[in-house]
Formats: sequence, C-alpha cells, structure tokens
Amino acid sequence: MYASPLNRTADIEAGSSRQSEVIVADLVHATHSFTVEAATLDDDSWNATVEFSSGGPNPPKIAADSVLAMRLEELEIHLVDLRSGPTFAETPVPVAQILLDRVARRRTRLGTTISASATDCDWRMDDGGSGESVEAPTSTLLAWLFGRSGHGAEQLPTLRPLA
Repeated sequence: MYASPLNRTADIEAGSSRQSEVIVADLVHATHSFTVEAATLDDDSWNATVEFSSGGPNPPKIAADSVLAMRLEELEIHLVDLRSGPTFAETPVPVAQILLDRVARRRTRLGTTISASATDCDWRMDDGGSGESVEAPTSTLLAWLFGRSGHGAEQLPTLRPLA
C-alpha cells in the first residue's frame, strides 16, 4: 500500500489539502482500476495469503479476499469524510453490519471495553460486561466507532483514536 510508514504519512498530508472534487475523481479512477483487476482474479488468487503492509517491518499476513472488505471500508468512510457520497445513515444495512464488525474487532484489539448494539438492525458488540453499554442507531455507531462526528456520535462516550 505504501513504501514506508513515513511515505503513508507524507501521502496523507499531501492529499489533505486537495479539493474534494479532485480526491473524488482520483477515487473513481482508482476504484475502476481496482474493479478491473479484481475481476481478473480466480478463486485460487482470492484464497491466497498476502502481506498487509504500510511499509513497516514484519507486515501481517491476511487472506486476499479480506482486501475487498478493506476497500469497502475505505470507500464508505472517506466518502462520508469528503461529504461527497452517502452518509452513514444511507449505508445499506448489510454493508453497515460488515463495517461495524470490522471496526469492532479493531477496537477490541486496541483494548476498548464496551458493549454496543444497534437499535435498527441485528448487530451487537459484546465485551463480556466489563465496560460501558451503548445502544444507538447504526449510523451513530458507525460514526462513533470510526471516530467521526455527526449522527449523534458526540452523545456517546469518548473513544481513543483508532491507530
């Protein structure tokens, strides 16, 4: 993904001052390229293990097909960030549940102790009762767990930033 953690930071910083229209145009182009490449992969390729790297040492190995969910997450979050696409309230329930599962796993790995459940779909994160308990609509949980404002996330307990 990046040659090194420093390159990642530099790329993000350099891109942060671009106009949202330019970023969205790049996103559309990159998504088209990704879709074309992904369509050429066979089952063996999707079942392979690949390195997940931002250029740091000892990158973890992940299933190649998990890249699809990672891409979905990036698209959904950054389109919301850019205010150039759907809001979290417009995220289809099956997509919202995938995103909630992913961010909940990440939060758990970072030591977050909360129980959360969506009031408008069948989704729950359970820490075993050691932390706070939160109930909210899916859009609020997405904003809150991903560290974004809006959708009522400000009314929920403060979480440390995602790493």
